[in-house]
Order: sequence, then C-alpha cells, then structure tokens
Amino acid sequence: MNSVTSLTGKRILVTGANGFIGAHLVKKLIDVQAIVYAIASPQSKLQRLRPFESKVNIVQCDLLDPASLSVLCAE
Repeated sequence: MNSVTSLTGKRILVTGANGFIGAHLVKKLIDVQAIVYAIASPQSKLQRLRPFESKVNIVQCDLLDPASLSVLCAE
C-alpha cells in the first residue's frame, strides 16, 4: 500500500502551501482525495494555489501571530 494513498479522506494541514514544494504537495494530496487545508502567508498572492481553489480550503494566516493561530485552531 502506498503511504500517500492511505491519506484518502484524511484532513491534512499544509503550511507554506503557496511555495514550490507546498503547492506540489497540495496537488498530490488532492489527487489522493485528502481533505486539504492550505496555509499561506497573508502577503502571498496565492498564484500556485489558484488551480486548486475549488478543491482545497485556503487559509491565509501568519504563523508567527499567536492570535491568528488561535483562530485557525478554533476553526
């Protein structure tokens, strides 16, 4: 069994999702039908995530801001 396919239906949080590696990871997770929450910096233009907008939950959050993290975790 491929370890990536075992993520089907699982909720996965990807930080740095709009980066080169993060965007490729998001695509692979979508391909195996994982439920993806993509974290990107508020300053990010989200260009790498645009093709996946309808299939991923995009959250713009500053991971260095405790208040932002608190809201994110509550959701």
